[in-house]
Amino acid sequence: MKQEKNIDYFQIEGTPGGNQEWCTDFWMYLGGCGALAACDLSICLARNYGLKKCYPGDALNLTRKEYVDFSMKMKPYIHPRVGGVTKLSMFTDGCGQYLKDCGYGAEFETLDGDKPYEEAEKFVKKAIERKTGARGLRSIMESLMMDTMYEIPSDSTIGICTITKDVVEGKSAPELVYRDNTVPRKSFTGRSKKDRTGEIA
Repeated sequence: MKQEKNIDYFQIEGTPGGNQEWCTDFWMYLGGCGALAACDLSICLARNYGLKKCYPGDALNLTRKEYVDFSMKMKPYIHPRVGGVTKLSMFTDGCGQYLKDCGYGAEFETLDGDKPYEEAEKFVKKAIERKTGARGLRSIMESLMMDTMYEIPSDSTIGICTITKDVVEGKSAPELVYRDNTVPRKSFTGRSKKDRTGEIA
């Protein structure tokens, strides 16, 4: 029998989350999907994780108008554009800055888009089971690659490290692809220079 795990999500007047069609601002209506995703995330953080400053109002009782007003507050952080957000960094940088301005230290850990679907699905499922978010995914990756993380920096002949489904399930080690030529090591001498304030540059 198939089991499903539903993530608690908020509703606005019977609709799950917000809706881009509610936007009256031309650019938000046309390409504000990234800003609205950040709005939804912020509201969920305020409702479910006690980060009340993420939403400037009552996160438990939202109206469409309040949601649209909030989307305009998010607009400067994730600028709407034709075609919407085309790079993940556009979202993580903008949303991260908004959360920092709210007084919360924010750091996004992302999963490279060239990973096979099965690996990404496995990572997300493990994070949900552990009831963790980005930091949970990071800890999963670190546990999978603990030995490899120490091996790769000391071997300049390694070019590519691939995490497969078998690696995630503990059936095999990460797949390593070696370079044809050894890559010269870069010297870090002189990198940690102090400026006039005494801070390391």
